Amino acid sequence: MLSLMLLAAAPSVALYDALERRAAFMPTVGGQASFSYRDRDLTLVTPVGAFELGQQSQWQATARLTLPLVRPAQWLQSRAAGRQADAARAQADRSGEQRRLEVVDRYFSWLALDADRQANAAFIRSLQERLRRSEVLVSAGRARDVDRARVALALS
Repeated sequence: MLSLMLLAAAPSVALYDALERRAAFMPTVGGQASFSYRDRDLTLVTPVGAFELGQQSQWQATARLTLPLVRPAQWLQSRAAGRQADAARAQADRSGEQRRLEVVDRYFSWLALDADRQANAAFIRSLQERLRRSEVLVSAGRARDVDRARVALALS
């Protein structure tokens, strides 16, 4: 049952991979911000004098927008992912067709077994009737006891 579930999930996984590859062509936006605060001003004292090294508080922010213009490697990966998605869908369709064929094959096997069972039941009924007739013939003296024994042996 697990293998059937995995086969059913294979096209969606391949489709997800294809969408992920295509997302590489979309623009990306990123941002970062930071704030630092010092409890005092930094100063560097030298024989020449004191120099201030920055402010007590400081803000810093970065924003980034990336737009992929030319990415041949991504194009090839996107095409390959699309082909993998198509192959996964085709394999799922093929496995579904195989399951339908297995159902039909099992149905015809069942029909054959049922026909064999009916034939065997008819054969047993005919042997029982033949045994009954041979017992009547033996009691009437028209057949030998060996004939009745043969039919009884075949029936058992």
